[in-house]
Amino acid sequence: QNCRITDDATVQHGLVHRLDRETSGPILFAKDYAGFFVSKLQFAVGRVMKNYICLCHGLAKRKPQLIDTPLRIVRSGRRHSPQSVACQRGMPAS
Repeated sequence: QNCRITDDATVQHGLVHRLDRETSGPILFAKDYAGFFVSKLQFAVGRVMKNYICLCHGLAKRKPQLIDTPLRIVRSGRRHSPQSVACQRGMPAS
């Protein structure tokens, strides 16, 4: 019998991880069981490396630049999602 991972509640329907859950990070789903278990293992042993792309409005320099600014989580009311803001008292990038 062909059982799709999206139909299987025992593996959260393929939900692997909520990336950067304190912000509006994306949700990672697996397409199949092999991808699900390999991905879960990679997160469990700390082998996942996250890369970020910054989208800017206006002009930006064409060469790659390292942004190494501490971030702090800011909550503004119950209905709003928390946001990360640059702040010297924030947490450094890991």
